[in-house]
Amino acid sequence: MARTAWFRLGRIVGGHGLRGLVKVRSDAESVDSFLAAGRVRVGRTAQASTGFFVRRATPQKRHVLLELEGVTGADQVEKMRGLDVFVARDDLPPLEEGEYYWEDLLGLPVVDEAGRRIGRLWRIMDTGAHQVFVVRPDPDSEEGEVLIPVIDRYVPEIDPTAGRIVVRVPEFF
Repeated sequence: MARTAWFRLGRIVGGHGLRGLVKVRSDAESVDSFLAAGRVRVGRTAQASTGFFVRRATPQKRHVLLELEGVTGADQVEKMRGLDVFVARDDLPPLEEGEYYWEDLLGLPVVDEAGRRIGRLWRIMDTGAHQVFVVRPDPDSEEGEVLIPVIDRYVPEIDPTAGRIVVRVPEFF
C-alpha cells in the first residue's frame, strides 16, 4: 500500500475569541502532532490548500486551538470553517519501533491468526482507554462490521510492510 505524503489532522469548526485562534476538531492522537510539524496546510485537499506556520497549539476538550501565523481575526477564521488541516509526512518526527501512523494502517487487510480474511481496516476510533479497529467485511461477505480493541490480546501483529493486520476476534462476536 502506498504511503500518503499528507495526513489530515482535523477539520476547522470555528474560531475562539476575536484574535484569530482556529478551533480544530482533531483527528490526531495528540496536540503534539500539530506542534511537531511546525507548519500545516488548510484547504479542501492537501494539494489545494494554503500553508501556515503553527505558533501555538493548545488542547481544549476534544478540540485543538491553533494560533496560525498570519491569521489575526475572527473574520479570517470564519472563511476557514469546514476546511481540513493537513501536515506533510516529512514534517513529522520519525516514529519509534512498533509505532504507526493511523493513515498507513487504513485499508490494510485484516486476517485472523489462521490467515482467514476478515475484511479491511476501515476506521480507528479512540475511546479514551484505547483505540478500536473498525473492520469492514469484504463486499461479497454477509458479515457485519467487527470492532477489535487495539490491545496485545486482540491484535498480536501489525505489519504495514507485509500489508496486513493479524487479529484475534473477541469471543463475544
